[in-house]
Amino acid sequence: MTQLHEDWARCREWIRAAVEPTGLYQIGDVEQAIASGEMHFWPGKHCAAVTEFIFYPNCKALNIFAGGGRKGAALKELTCAMEPALELWARASACKKIIAFGIKPAWMPVGAALGYRHLWTVMTKDME
Repeated sequence: MTQLHEDWARCREWIRAAVEPTGLYQIGDVEQAIASGEMHFWPGKHCAAVTEFIFYPNCKALNIFAGGGRKGAALKELTCAMEPALELWARASACKKIIAFGIKPAWMPVGAALGYRHLWTVMTKDME
C-alpha cells in the first residue's frame, strides 16, 4: 500500500463526515474525483482536506471542498499548517481566490483571522 493510500484510509472518515450529510455526495464520488485528478487530497497528521479548481468567467479559484479531522488538534493544523500550503498552491496554480463552501458558522472568526471574509451562507431544502 502506498503512503497516499495509507493516508486516505486514515482520513477517509473525516472527509465522509463532511460530505455525506449534504446528500449531494457519497464518499465514493469523492474517491473517484480524487482518482481522476478532478479533486485533490491533502492529508495532515490530525486533519485532511479535499480541494478542487473552479473556473468562473472572471477567475480561477481553489475551492476547499471538504475538510475534517480530530476534534481539537485538527483546527490548529488546518489553520497553521494546511491553509498556508493551500494558499501557496493556489497562487502557484494562478488562482485569484480561495473559496470554502460548507463552513459552519463557528468557523467564521477562524477564517476572519486568516484573512477570509464571509461572502454568503448556503442553505438547502430537500424537495422529497
